[in-house]
Amino acid sequence: MFVRPRLSASSIHACAGILALAGCAAGGGAAENLVGGAGAAGDASAAPADGPAIGVTDASSTPGRYLTNATTAGTGPCVGVSLTDVLVKIRAADPALADIVTIYNPAPANTGGDGSFIYPYLRSDGGFDVVFKRGLGDCPAGCTENDYQYWATAEQCRPQRVGHYHAAWGAGSCLTVDGSPMWNHPPAPDPLTVCGQNNAPQAMSGTYQVHAAGQRSPCTTSAPLAKAGSIDATVTIVIKQDAANPSRGVVTFMGTGHTLVDGVALPAQFQRRRFDAALMATNAAMACPRESSVTARYDFEGYQTGGIEVSEMGNDACEVCKGSMNLTLTAAALTSSP
Repeated sequence: MFVRPRLSASSIHACAGILALAGCAAGGGAAENLVGGAGAAGDASAAPADGPAIGVTDASSTPGRYLTNATTAGTGPCVGVSLTDVLVKIRAADPALADIVTIYNPAPANTGGDGSFIYPYLRSDGGFDVVFKRGLGDCPAGCTENDYQYWATAEQCRPQRVGHYHAAWGAGSCLTVDGSPMWNHPPAPDPLTVCGQNNAPQAMSGTYQVHAAGQRSPCTTSAPLAKAGSIDATVTIVIKQDAANPSRGVVTFMGTGHTLVDGVALPAQFQRRRFDAALMATNAAMACPRESSVTARYDFEGYQTGGIEVSEMGNDACEVCKGSMNLTLTAAALTSSP
């Protein structure tokens, strides 16, 4: 059963790192005294911590420059109109947003609780794209319910609602959603976490090339010692699913340089377009006891990070040693199929 993840302090927001248009809830200073404003360093050019935005007219592009200074003025149809002016217009059109006053600042100093925030962008045409996020539920640990309203300025710099997305963790430990996320606020959820999704395994049997990067520490005490080294290589994955039960099968890797991995058929389980494989071995009763563990995973949809982890104790030379290998796998491409 899936358990709702808890956000770490480094991944959630705090009043100390945000711009409040009317001050922080605890009575902090005005916007110009927190971030941006007269004499400030100006707007952030990077997107917020929860990812870059995607444009109104093109769901695959960013809308422009992320703003932390509410006095920033637009150009083109919004010439002479500041972000503050646009936010006032949005609240006039939807008074229910009047209590969301905090512009999220992606500065690294953000620590503390999640909550309700504004994510504004200045587009290349001089207009504004703005996300209002209302956080509800257990926000100090990461809000359990979030509602997103997406606004974009049009002709005469008039803001219009262009989208809505609502996500909440239900009693069954899955995510109930309504609408579609825009501008990567929030990033699209992993389908495995969404209630009612079809997570049946898809056909994945075939040969794939992936990029592997990481570290290996050989298991040896002999001289000269084999030192830990970096791995940066192209690795081949051969997937064979059980024809009668495609949720099971084997995964074989080549190109890692590790004898416990290369050419070894790892029993695997499959969901959607991802696999999890594991193989543990021991010969503790033998004269040269050895133990090893190999785990591997990859998600062709890109929601989860792929990797290989190896741990071993003892070797064929009867040395008492420990070894390991940890690789990150990225950028899969189907090269052939049986």
